[in-house]
Amino acid sequence: MALLEAKNLYYRYPNGFEAIDDLDIQINRGDFIGILGPNGGGKTTLLRLFGGLIKPTGGVALLEGIEIGKWKSRDLYRKIGFVFQDPNDQLFANTVAQDVSFGPQNMGLSPEQIEERLAKTLRVVGMEKLRDRPIQELSFGQKRRVALAGVLAMEPEIVFLDEPTSGLDPDSVINAMHLFSSLNKQHKTTMILATHDVDLAYLYTSKIFLLDRGKITISGPPGSIFKQVELIKRSHLKLPHLYHASMIGAICGSTGKIPITLEHIPAENVHYFDQPVVDLPDILSSAAGARSSADLLFRGEKTDRVEFRSPSGTDYSIMIAASGCENGLAWSKSHYDQSSPLIISARETETPGIYIHREGTLLSDPFFCQVIGDAVTPVVPRNRGLQIDITKHHAGQ
Repeated sequence: MALLEAKNLYYRYPNGFEAIDDLDIQINRGDFIGILGPNGGGKTTLLRLFGGLIKPTGGVALLEGIEIGKWKSRDLYRKIGFVFQDPNDQLFANTVAQDVSFGPQNMGLSPEQIEERLAKTLRVVGMEKLRDRPIQELSFGQKRRVALAGVLAMEPEIVFLDEPTSGLDPDSVINAMHLFSSLNKQHKTTMILATHDVDLAYLYTSKIFLLDRGKITISGPPGSIFKQVELIKRSHLKLPHLYHASMIGAICGSTGKIPITLEHIPAENVHYFDQPVVDLPDILSSAAGARSSADLLFRGEKTDRVEFRSPSGTDYSIMIAASGCENGLAWSKSHYDQSSPLIISARETETPGIYIHREGTLLSDPFFCQVIGDAVTPVVPRNRGLQIDITKHHAGQ
């Protein structure tokens, strides 16, 4: 039995706007679901229907096979927690500690249990030093963290996240998403993230429902969703655009920091087909070699070393052991360690775009392609094309 389910779910606002239109969806226990779609696509409305905050116009929303409207509020809100888009919608107490303690107090926990949960959740969200701070003196980002702490203090089985990172600085975004991922993996908390941020959905969720004009247009693992380039485009979204490259690190070399952008080459011109996913060392080596080769091809500049920072904060220094350019073909030998050197070559193509081949086959993994794409884009002149070829360097070559 699905943990959450919608059957022929329909919702019309009083002004006549149809936000949810005959929707069917199933969510299993322990999933990390992304509800992805453009603004106005129905994401927040769907969360509010599942959270019992509004009643459907038609159809049913079910929790553990029971219609949401038939749950007693006390029992329902022990099961679910809701992180609103605007924290001001859920903060009401005078101080941080009072607000976070409110839920556990209503659950009838002992003072010792309440204090334990308060201390734990404030530590998790990084607000333990501000426990006695008045709510009105907090910044927007701090209010968001307090609101999250109040939900986590209830230890719900399901957490609804409505654009939970809006208004947060980059470090706070990373910390929040890592926290959600940890709760999902370690405690099997079911996470349902409503967002229009394709990068967060791609990096963190295990399954995505693409919601547009109140209907699910496609669902599946993130890798399969973002291969549907035309569908993503019609939904007024984009391919993952390396928000998460900032967690691998801004790519640096002799020419300085490389901008994280693909604005000069349309995302739909980054091509990929079915091919196995590759690991971080290959990504690092390939992106460094691709940048070095592209520098040679278009700028005539040699790069000796390219540096990366991993998602965990580890610094990588990728050496370009050798490079050259002849007859319109530039190449670089790059390796993360001595055991796995790569030869990366670059040549200009007649068709604009970035075309990435691994061992002679067009590469499919969107994350890998985007890392390389963002590494070389600043080098590629507007409306010019580039083909990158990645091959293993074998002994004797």
